[in-house]
Amino acid sequence: MLEGFFVTASLLTLFYFVYMEITD
Repeated sequence: MLEGFFVTASLLTLFYFVYMEITD
């Protein structure tokens, strides 16, 4: 359960940075 949370948070953070790079 907890591992899944960290995986999801990591993916969301990754997508967020990618999104910021694309929309810069």
